[in-house]
Amino acid sequence: MTPETRPSAKTADTDTRWRALIGALAALGLILSVLSWNPLARVASAEARATLASTVTVYAGLRSLNAFLSTAQEVEVGGSLVVQGSVQPLKTLEPIDDTVERVAAVVLTLSVASGLLALGFGPLSVIGFAVMLAGVGLRQTSPDLARRCLATGALVALILPASFAVSGVAGDAMTRAVWAENTAILDRIRGEVGEDGPVGAAPAAAGGTGFWSWLTGDDTATEAARGETLGTVARYREVASVLWSESGALLESYVSILAVWLLKLVVLPLTLILVAVRLIR
Repeated sequence: MTPETRPSAKTADTDTRWRALIGALAALGLILSVLSWNPLARVASAEARATLASTVTVYAGLRSLNAFLSTAQEVEVGGSLVVQGSVQPLKTLEPIDDTVERVAAVVLTLSVASGLLALGFGPLSVIGFAVMLAGVGLRQTSPDLARRCLATGALVALILPASFAVSGVAGDAMTRAVWAENTAILDRIRGEVGEDGPVGAAPAAAGGTGFWSWLTGDDTATEAARGETLGTVARYREVASVLWSESGALLESYVSILAVWLLKLVVLPLTLILVAVRLIR
């Protein structure tokens, strides 16, 4: 009969020391997290807030562009008494408008996710360290449950914020050139369009024009309204021409910036978390 193998006194003493060390670190981490002094959570939250600020800025620009494109498509050029009806010469901007709207929706989603992460790392660290302390306490009575608690707590309190902190710093270093290049392209296009776009280019009300003005011979009002309408269309057309000619570069830049955020918020953190989980197992 094979004799039962019992742990030596030295092994038991080492296990006790490790358990005490892990318990002390978990308690320290819990206290720091409750006091919002956890360095990992602070760095990860700072990276998430930086991403939130940049996504909000880009989202505001996208919505402004979307509003202009939608308004430009509604500009109508009316016909005279002989040629009835009207046309919308800038309706060709609709594909660009639809694409910008979809990109804006994705950017808004990333913005909300960044805000949740910025607020969530602190409370998650508290929960993670509390679970680790529970695992230390269950070491003697339920070893399997204790191991699961220690692994889960370490994942939530340490690995999760560390992965986002490292991803933020490493992502900035890896994508700095791409970010600078594409923001420069967007700044150049905004410079060509103008800071305010076609401000004041909304068509004026056509009161005192049309058939009654033609009957009464009020040609001055008719010509003034016609000139204002044509000026409106000309201003919209000028800006729309720039956007149409630069549409490829514009959308490519926005998609590239979107890819940078996805790399920092999804790809790199998930990769680091999966690697850490594999190493723990």
